[in-house]
Amino acid sequence: MRYYFSSPFEGYIPEILSDLIRTGVVKNLLASYAMYQKMPDKYDYTNVNWMIDSGAFSVWRKGKHIDLDNYIDFCFHLENTVPCKSKVYISLDQIPGIYGKGRPTVKQVKEACKVSITNFHKCMDTGLKFMPVYHQFEPVEILKEYCQMTDYVGLSPDNTQPEKSKRKYLAGCFKHTGAEIKTHGFGYSSMKGMELFPFYSCDSISYKIGEIYGRVIGYSNQRFVGGNNETFGSRIDNDDIREFFNDTTHRIDRPINRLNWVNVVKYTKWQDRITELWEKRGVTWDE
Repeated sequence: MRYYFSSPFEGYIPEILSDLIRTGVVKNLLASYAMYQKMPDKYDYTNVNWMIDSGAFSVWRKGKHIDLDNYIDFCFHLENTVPCKSKVYISLDQIPGIYGKGRPTVKQVKEACKVSITNFHKCMDTGLKFMPVYHQFEPVEILKEYCQMTDYVGLSPDNTQPEKSKRKYLAGCFKHTGAEIKTHGFGYSSMKGMELFPFYSCDSISYKIGEIYGRVIGYSNQRFVGGNNETFGSRIDNDDIREFFNDTTHRIDRPINRLNWVNVVKYTKWQDRITELWEKRGVTWDE
């Protein structure tokens, strides 16, 4: 399972991103076209798997829209100018309803699905690797149609819903994807959920728990372990991480980025743990 570190150019993460990439801690990144029309060129992306999001959800929240042709041009620009290990582009999806106005109507959902499918057809015609997005509460027929068109489908749980509702949606999705379809969980970081469902990949900003809340994630027992900028060292439960920070050649000056680094490493270890778990269950994916 690949865990994509989302929004890597925001907050304090950019201060340590070069080292995270260089040391191989971070191999998968997701960035939004809505936020960055130009990818920062100060990093070496040679060994990075990139996922590029249109940013449809972000602009929908603001009542705006994204021009599909401009987005496709941006994707071609990245394809031709940014060397990396792999790239996946997320199709421009239409979010149903109006942000903040409650659950969309059946009519709004149907209209949005029609636009999303039309957009995906146009994206597919470019020859680039695009991924469609199937949202919670959309008709299952939409997911079935996507599965006939591609081998990699994005699943988007509604983050306004409780985890129980998200898992019901995901359970329904995985009944139809089968062993041939890879799935990506958008904004999904439930550790228990990743144990329950065989995602090929997921993304979230949860790895930023350090700079947002001053906490260190305790992945081994599936709960957050409290810490702060001064005492984070005593909260680290992995010997290899502790040894890393005792090595003065890898010392990070800003305390908040020590928390960030630890959490990034922990999510990477969680990624490896989930991969091993599903391999034992007979689920493996070709890279």
